[in-house]
Amino acid sequence: MNKKRMNRLNKYLAVKAFLLSKLGFFTILTFFTDIFNDFKAFIVAIQAEIGKQSFNPKGLTKMKQELKRKLASIAGDNQRKIYVYALHFKDNLLMAEMKISQTALDASSDA
Repeated sequence: MNKKRMNRLNKYLAVKAFLLSKLGFFTILTFFTDIFNDFKAFIVAIQAEIGKQSFNPKGLTKMKQELKRKLASIAGDNQRKIYVYALHFKDNLLMAEMKISQTALDASSDA
């Protein structure tokens, strides 16, 4: 895995760590647990693909792109719902953390 890919994975892991650190805050949201579990599952899937790629670097581009699209979609859904929650409770810090557009998530490189 090259440095750019490792940085991308580290960003997903940082989002996961941030959400885990605020878990008590988010558990009152009924939808959060299911979406967060999906998010963690996709991170595990990406890590599994990275492991496979170290053995066979050919033919994984399609699966990687699909995983990236799904992860960006889940991250976007989470971001919008958490932003609305923060807006309702006037939590400016959380709103600032969640100001990420779906286009930015989709357009981010996976390299």
